[in-house]
Amino acid sequence: MTQRFDLTGKVVVVTGGTGLLGSAYCAALAEHGAQVVVADLKAAAPAERARGIRNPAGQEALGVDCDVSV
Repeated sequence: MTQRFDLTGKVVVVTGGTGLLGSAYCAALAEHGAQVVVADLKAAAPAERARGIRNPAGQEALGVDCDVSV
């Protein structure tokens, strides 16, 4: 697969990261090298979702429950 963009060394925060689209964004961004932070309102869901995400360098994603509207 040809890399269209490289996010190695970048940190991305995906709000709503446990939803359908958010989960897809997290996986795609990690696939391109980003260190992913999965953020969502649900208490245990972000950490659970983050466990399944690794970037090519083997870094795991971080799950954080937070409310970005405050």
